[in-house]
Amino acid sequence: MTPLAAARTARIVLVAGTVLALFALTASACSSPTPDTSGIFQSRSGPYEPGAAVGTSADPAAEEGAAAPQPTEPAEPDCAPLIEPPGPDGPAGAVAGYAAAGLGGACAWSGASRPLAGVPVELVLPGPDLVPGTADDEVRATVTGPDGCFAFSGLPLPLDGLLRAPKAHEGLMLACDTDGGEPGGVVVLLAQNAPSQTRHVFGYEP
Repeated sequence: MTPLAAARTARIVLVAGTVLALFALTASACSSPTPDTSGIFQSRSGPYEPGAAVGTSADPAAEEGAAAPQPTEPAEPDCAPLIEPPGPDGPAGAVAGYAAAGLGGACAWSGASRPLAGVPVELVLPGPDLVPGTADDEVRATVTGPDGCFAFSGLPLPLDGLLRAPKAHEGLMLACDTDGGEPGGVVVLLAQNAPSQTRHVFGYEP
């Protein structure tokens, strides 16, 4: 073999070896990889979860310093009197108020209070003899709504009436009213042209 032929043969062998080496590397790269169990997809605070930022918890409540939602206390019922425009006989009176549980002996709203619905309330008006508490009295009735409120409107003026609520309601006992005396009756006095803006309250306790 001449030197030129020997050089050509060596070059062909070298090229063939390189091709075989590249083919072996490509086959190795295309084979199925071994499942990664090294834990590189672990965040500082727990296993990786899709959608969660690395280094943070998937549960926002578990974040350090996260504020827990605070329960809201029921607000005192805002029971406005049903003021009506004057009719042919002049202005009419109106009274309003609410019934609630957890007011305490002072009948004052607090964080422990809640309005009571369905409490019967009566307004006793003097009859033709203008003397309250006699046989000709007129009795108007209503019940408190979901917000604990009640209201009476279209009342004759001047007015000397009495609001009444039952001694017991759904296992609760009448403990106070805004009259300040014996619970059960609230005296309502309305002058001409002066409908009541006061909220008359009945409080119940276990």
